[in-house]
Amino acid sequence: MLAALALLPSALANGQTSHQWISLMAIDHVPRGELADFLAQEGVHDALMNGTMFPDGGYAVGDDYGEMAHWEPTQDLYLDWIRANHPPPYDDVGARHVAFLLGMMSHGMADQFYDATFMERSKAWDPAESWACCSMDEATDVAYAAVQGPGIVPPKWWPEELLPIFVTNGHTVTYELVDRGQAFLGLAIAYVGAASEVDTTVERYTAEFPWACTHQDDPEVVGTPAHEAEFVAAYWQVIWDRLHGGDGWSSPVIGTQPEAGGWQVVLDHTNVDSRLAIVFARGLDPATVEAEGAITVATAGGVPSPVGVNVYYGWASHVVNIAPLEDWAVDTDYVITVHPGIHTYDSAGTVATAITVPFTTRAPPLADEPQDAPAQACGCAAGGSAAGTGLGFAATLTLLGLGRRRRPAA
Repeated sequence: MLAALALLPSALANGQTSHQWISLMAIDHVPRGELADFLAQEGVHDALMNGTMFPDGGYAVGDDYGEMAHWEPTQDLYLDWIRANHPPPYDDVGARHVAFLLGMMSHGMADQFYDATFMERSKAWDPAESWACCSMDEATDVAYAAVQGPGIVPPKWWPEELLPIFVTNGHTVTYELVDRGQAFLGLAIAYVGAASEVDTTVERYTAEFPWACTHQDDPEVVGTPAHEAEFVAAYWQVIWDRLHGGDGWSSPVIGTQPEAGGWQVVLDHTNVDSRLAIVFARGLDPATVEAEGAITVATAGGVPSPVGVNVYYGWASHVVNIAPLEDWAVDTDYVITVHPGIHTYDSAGTVATAITVPFTTRAPPLADEPQDAPAQACGCAAGGSAAGTGLGFAATLTLLGLGRRRRPAA
């Protein structure tokens, strides 16, 4: 099977298996309630999986609809269409549309946080020559499938209603092209599943990106699929609120790294692990986030710490990286403050009151010592220690040469 798949046309690509696992694991992190009940319904699983796969289909056929499908400006138009045409309780075909939307947004959030955290660490610790020749997305997808298990190709379905939405965003794409892209994603899952069962193939991919491929199940590493599922679940609750008429902005921050009150013991500012991250509920206007004084860090006593603030993928993305410009102080409590005035890419939400996130450089206590973490004071909907995925999409097989196009990091 593996040899046969290698002879497929050059639109085959990889990454879908890890995306599928993230969406499936995210279901388990959704608290009891209407959203959890919805996700447990018979009939929504296949639509969720198809939506989770969908954004990469455009890369497979060389069309920009895929890039557009990763981001809220397109996703928000689809959300608005669902609200107008299929209101709750989603007891008709609207349930499939909602599940597909949740899958698309899982994919977009996963890509952003993975690239901002796990991929940045891979750039620091995996061989530079691998980045020049090979696909980290493909390698980690196969390696993760070898540990977690292969993906499952769902019966192909995608909403034709997306075609006029792409037109609204200034892009025309045909039904036939999108349908072909979705079909190729199923082939990608089949390839990764087959490759993950061949030891020599897994070993080859692992040798390309040894750090990334061997740390995807490490609970101490930022950017793993299991952690990303926590962020996706929090994001889904934002989307569920918006589908029901809310603005999705009652808690502008849905997670941080480290989590509020968490331990951050890497002091060296040149080490990628000294960075902090904040994930917002909606896509941002980076000019308001990166403005001087918009996000600050100070000791608990009020002494400012110089930091660089970066909305990782710029306009309409959610993940803000905070890099210390000097070493963190030993055994010191800090507070990140998100100041009023930051707003979403479409100005639909603005931070009205300051949000604080405490963390410390004190070493975490041993298991038998009392837990004495900093006070939990955070305007977050949910906290998380890390997130990420072996997502993406580049094939390095003979005749295959596609790569997931990443926005330049802002």
